[in-house]
Amino acid sequence: KTIFEIVLPKQTVELHLSLNSHTLQQKALILGRSVLVDRVTRAYEQLDAVVAFDIRHRAVQQLDLSVPSGFEVTKVTSPSLARWELVESGDARLLRLHLREAAAEPVSFQVTLLRTPVQLQNWSFPHLEPVDAIMRTAVVGLLLDERLDAEAISTTGVLPIDAAVVGDIVTAGETTPRCRPLAAWYAPSADYAVTGDFFEPEPELDCIANALLSVRQDGLAVQGEFFLTPRVERLVEFAFRMAAQWQVESVSDYQGNALAYEVFSESQGTKRVEVRLPAAVEPGEQVRVDFFAKNVPKGWLNDWTDKRTIQFPNFEGVRTTRTFGAVAVREEDDLAVRPLKTDRLVALSEKEKADFGLATVETRLAYRFDGTDFRATFEVEKTKPRITACTYAFLRIRPDGLVPRYEIDYFVDRAACDELVFVLPKETPPSINVFGLDGVEIKNYVAEETPSGRRWTVTLKDLRRGRVRLVAEFRMPLPEEQLEKWSLPLLEPEAAFRSGFVAVEGHGELEIAVASNARSVDVGELVDAAYQPGRQVLGIYSFVGKLPTVIASVRRLSETAVSAAPPAVASSMKAVSVLEVDGAVSTQVTYRVICKTPYLAMQLPKNSELWSVAVDGRPLRPQEKDGRLLLSMAADESSAGERALEVCYRQRTRPLGMWTSAVVELPALMLPAQDTTGNNEVPIADADWSVHVPKQYEVVRWGPRGYRITKHRAPVLLSIAKGFVAACTPISIGCGVGGMSAPVPSAVVPVQDGAEKFAADFEADAELGETAAEMPMEAADEMPAEEEAAEAEPPVPEAPAEPQIAAPQPQREVERLQAQQSDEKAEGAVMYAGFRTMTFVPEMLPQYYRQVDVRFLGESPAIRIDGVAAGLLEGATWMAVLLVIILAILLYRRGFRLKWRWAMLLIAAGTLLPLIPALDVLAPVGDGIVIAVVVLMVVDPLWRMLSVFATGVARLIFAGMVYGYRRMASARAAGHLLPIVVACACVLSGQAVRAQQPEKTLQSDGVVVQVIDALPPLEVPDDALLVPYDPESGLPAEPGKVWVPYAQYLKLLEATNPKPEVPPPPPTKFALSPAKWKATAGTGESLEVGIELEAAVFVDEPIEIPLRPSGAGIVEARVDGKPAVVGLAQVEAGGAKQQKSASENSQQVIVRISGKGRHRLQLRVQVPLKREGGW
Repeated sequence: KTIFEIVLPKQTVELHLSLNSHTLQQKALILGRSVLVDRVTRAYEQLDAVVAFDIRHRAVQQLDLSVPSGFEVTKVTSPSLARWELVESGDARLLRLHLREAAAEPVSFQVTLLRTPVQLQNWSFPHLEPVDAIMRTAVVGLLLDERLDAEAISTTGVLPIDAAVVGDIVTAGETTPRCRPLAAWYAPSADYAVTGDFFEPEPELDCIANALLSVRQDGLAVQGEFFLTPRVERLVEFAFRMAAQWQVESVSDYQGNALAYEVFSESQGTKRVEVRLPAAVEPGEQVRVDFFAKNVPKGWLNDWTDKRTIQFPNFEGVRTTRTFGAVAVREEDDLAVRPLKTDRLVALSEKEKADFGLATVETRLAYRFDGTDFRATFEVEKTKPRITACTYAFLRIRPDGLVPRYEIDYFVDRAACDELVFVLPKETPPSINVFGLDGVEIKNYVAEETPSGRRWTVTLKDLRRGRVRLVAEFRMPLPEEQLEKWSLPLLEPEAAFRSGFVAVEGHGELEIAVASNARSVDVGELVDAAYQPGRQVLGIYSFVGKLPTVIASVRRLSETAVSAAPPAVASSMKAVSVLEVDGAVSTQVTYRVICKTPYLAMQLPKNSELWSVAVDGRPLRPQEKDGRLLLSMAADESSAGERALEVCYRQRTRPLGMWTSAVVELPALMLPAQDTTGNNEVPIADADWSVHVPKQYEVVRWGPRGYRITKHRAPVLLSIAKGFVAACTPISIGCGVGGMSAPVPSAVVPVQDGAEKFAADFEADAELGETAAEMPMEAADEMPAEEEAAEAEPPVPEAPAEPQIAAPQPQREVERLQAQQSDEKAEGAVMYAGFRTMTFVPEMLPQYYRQVDVRFLGESPAIRIDGVAAGLLEGATWMAVLLVIILAILLYRRGFRLKWRWAMLLIAAGTLLPLIPALDVLAPVGDGIVIAVVVLMVVDPLWRMLSVFATGVARLIFAGMVYGYRRMASARAAGHLLPIVVACACVLSGQAVRAQQPEKTLQSDGVVVQVIDALPPLEVPDDALLVPYDPESGLPAEPGKVWVPYAQYLKLLEATNPKPEVPPPPPTKFALSPAKWKATAGTGESLEVGIELEAAVFVDEPIEIPLRPSGAGIVEARVDGKPAVVGLAQVEAGGAKQQKSASENSQQVIVRISGKGRHRLQLRVQVPLKREGGW
């Protein structure tokens, strides 16, 4: 050993050492560095090493590494490695590495060693060290399987470093178990040791289980879900346990994809469901598994009414370390669930339900749990439905029996039901027909005998809630022994609340009297029923609760009475009457008659003049004798069934005055001879009558003769009181006209005054046809009423009569009306001479007339109309208002009590006096008094304030002019009079303005009464007879015709029948569109060409379209998809066509097309091919 002691200066010193020993120069100088990573798994231990040899002196050919005990070398890699081998050197094993050539520079090797089985207890880090290295350093790291945990690790001779430096050793894509870096150290020498103990922990599986129990009529169902999270090892399958009585219907993932599962029975009365997951779940990840299971408890499907107890099923995961979640119960199918006992469950709030996915579930029974040992018991009870019913009983009494129809309108709430029950009397037949309405389907219906009657149970096809409508029908014979007092059978539904209606219908061959203890109602109450009764309704009754008693007394009519039907019946009558100021009433009546007799008679009212008669729109000239008209109703082939009979006449009554009363009558339609009952009037089923009164008159009363129906409005205070009471009380049904109740006779139904216009059902203007023939009145009286129209002798035709105007106007008035060019519509009925039928213009009537409408039910009474001139009532009203104002002026300076008494007295008079029947016309006057008193009561304080102000102003004015107290007093009086003067001036100015407005005046020269401002120009009707004449020879003196000058007649004739305009001929007869060509080359000697084009034809006559094929042959021709007509024609130089043979060169093909419009032309031709040249 040589020791050098050198004193180093305080600066950089370089020392150069050399090996001078010959012995030491014979050995190599090697430094060893290595990185060792030991991977410990449950099955094996793998050591990955990277060893670097730094050769400092003398080149070497081979290197040795010491192999740790129990390890086997699996892989050695290096670019300088030629081969490797294991050699024994005493007790140690060496890994000898042979290099390709001697190396005198650093070389490195990658070595992998493996040891099985692994030693988890008393484990020590394996050493892989270079042999013959004078210095050995290493970086060691430990990777531990994720399924293993380290219990204790001890180290010696190492320094800890960051474990991330060894994480790169684990390469991507390795199939070895996943390992995690546990620790890393730095060993500065070979004398180090790392020991420890490892163990395998138990696998962990966290489970979140949610279950929703649905309680339904068909059983119990659970929709559940498991959220699984493995903690130690991957999860490839999952198992859960459930009670044996439950059956799993499906298992799926969170996307609804079905998962494979198997069910195994266990000895503890449970089932285990093994679910195979579609992919392995790594530790820390979560997977969701859904399942659906059902259970039908014993006796659940029976008709049980008592309470049932159920247990919430426990679906728990197998091999789970922790289970928590939520459970909920949902009520369905009208079942009520109530909790009895819960154990280890905590109720969830609405906010907490969202954390477990139950936010959208409507339930009040939601709980959370932690663990699988929870218990929950519930009580289930069926909710009983609440049924109400409204029945519509239609009892149709026929000669062969009773035909009832019962419509039961059930309303089911609180719960759905599929069974409905009703009871019929015992005398009803045991077999009936029951069906549903509005889509209700019936499964079956059975009956059972009970003391109260025959109880029918109807089973529906499905459960129903809400409105359920059933119909029950049957037929039963009439009880001959109980026809006098026969209790009609009624249906009684079993419901919590019952109400209904009963309608009894009769028959023409039966005389029926109906009585009931129920309330009579109108037919409009049956609007909600599917069946509507006909016209033979005898009575309609309503009831609530207990069924009423409906008694019918039935008597069969004799054959003679049944067969004695009237030979003529009027199904409807429509009449319109126009009352003129001069008392003339123009009336048009239209009957719809079903007539078996060829003649009818008519009695016109007194002082009436017939204008026209028409049957089915054709004019008719009747015969007249003793005030009766004989009308021919002979039918032909074109008139069958109902006939339209139209009559126009004019009646003279008293002229209208200031206060007037007019009676308007309708004609009586009769048979020529009396029938078997001694009655000769034709029955009228339904009639409407519209009476028009001039607008200069207010209609105060109207109605049939012998009745008084008040038209005017009620007093204003009573109207306000009635409105207030009506707003505070339930609606009641009553009868009234014009706001006041009045007795309405059974034969007349009032219609709202002026609200509807009369509309003629049939046009009166018709073409002239055959007229009815005359027949002597004596022969008509002797003819039997039952004789058919076909058996009567055809009457002899005669020229129709032309009616004349009842009261012709003076010539000057006619000339004035003809010269007038106003656009206003004519008022009333406009009738002209010179035409055979007349009608009213309904659009012109409301402008100048007030309308009163009545409706008759089989009778034709006269109408009495009481009216008063509109100006009279208006003047009386203003006079009363003026008197009230004068009284207010007189009482101005009197006390408040006196004023209040007078005001109450006037209000009472204006309100109560119109209620007296004789003074009811004074209702507008009373309203004016009441309104004036109320306005003055409001104006009085304002008047006083204005008076005080005016007094002060007047005092200031008079103070500047005169002095003295007396002048001031006179100023006070002037101040009181000043408001009165101002008010009077305002009223007078208003009257002056009103007086400037044009008013309609009544002017009469003894013949013409003008009731309107202006009339439109005369218009000639369509059916008028225009007769031409020569103006030079003078106007003919023949009345009743419209005479037109001959020149004007020709102009009218030319304007009526203009010559048709001949359109100019088109410039060409046809035009062709561009053609579409399609050629097909085949193997033959020709080419097939398809041509398609459109031809627009502008004339109706057939045309010929020329086609020049130029050597091609036409195979097929079609026009609009049909075979076309093809011909050949010769073309000359001049363009003339002549028929030639097909062999000539100047020929052309023509295609014939008929019909104006567009046509599609399709041709198929063959063109010969010529070959030129070749290959």
